[in-house]
Amino acid sequence: MSSPPPPASPTPTAAPVAEVRAITSSSVPDLAEVRTWLETMIKALKFVELVVAILALIGRMRDINLDLVKQIAHARRARPRSTRWISRIPMASRRSLPI
Repeated sequence: MSSPPPPASPTPTAAPVAEVRAITSSSVPDLAEVRTWLETMIKALKFVELVVAILALIGRMRDINLDLVKQIAHARRARPRSTRWISRIPMASRRSLPI
């Protein structure tokens, strides 16, 4: 009995998600530019590039969401009374507190 064939490798034309070129600015996206890019890719039948771009978008959204969840968890974290009390005292006054 022979071993099963190795799994098929990804398509050589597909770029890894980290190497995907930005279609528009991430801070100020131009939706008209994105629409034009999508229409061009569909007309050229470049579905692999479309899927790679969509996966990159989902990955970026996942990373941003994870960051936001961490920030919310940190902000909601219960702190001991002493930490809350000390944080309300101005820095100049803290130096004179006995430790």
